[in-house]
Amino acid sequence: MGGIIAEIKHLMASKFVLCKVSFCPRDYNKLAHELAAIGFKLPSSSHATWDDVPHAIEDLVTSDFARVQE
Repeated sequence: MGGIIAEIKHLMASKFVLCKVSFCPRDYNKLAHELAAIGFKLPSSSHATWDDVPHAIEDLVTSDFARVQE
């Protein structure tokens, strides 16, 4: 795991002028967790597209936004 973190740090330092990584508990970012879970379930060669945003995703955006406003 340490090698991956070191590689990420190197890439961030070499590709970005400024980059900040912050921890955000899953409870405060359910949308990112759900989108990552959807992506994880897809075969590596596929892409997810939607004609309309699924209602569950809209609900998570609203929920996350409300938490940020607290």
